Amino acid sequence: MLYSSILELAHSIYVLLSNNHGNQAFALVRTMLEALIDLKNLVNDENYHRNILLEHNEYWAAILSEAKKGNQYLTSISQESGVSERLRSHKNEMEILRGKGAQYLSVKKKFKKAKEVDLYNTGYKMACGYTHTSLRSMLARHVDQTV
Repeated sequence: MLYSSILELAHSIYVLLSNNHGNQAFALVRTMLEALIDLKNLVNDENYHRNILLEHNEYWAAILSEAKKGNQYLTSISQESGVSERLRSHKNEMEILRGKGAQYLSVKKKFKKAKEVDLYNTGYKMACGYTHTSLRSMLARHVDQTV
């Protein structure tokens, strides 16, 4: 799936660049770099998939916890049947994965594990800088259209 995602993102980046929307491509470049790093880590570490599974379960545990608290943006989820059971299932899976050595890795730690710190400190940070609404990204989008 990661490889397919990388190809899909690369194509989308190409379409944006081909249509003079380079600034909008940075968000996709960032996502593609993260996918490439995950793929590299999967190839180099037979247990890396556990970290991906842990991240997935942590995400859903957080969303379901918020839904149970009554978060107004998660009303449709909170009204589904089985929310408590799903939350319990994700938390149980998290404990199992942690017991097998899985751990949360920040994006920076993922790049470090992949021995790609230089890429993190350059290309990835630049892509992030143009993804967020920083002064740099706003100037590039609205004043200097050369980026």
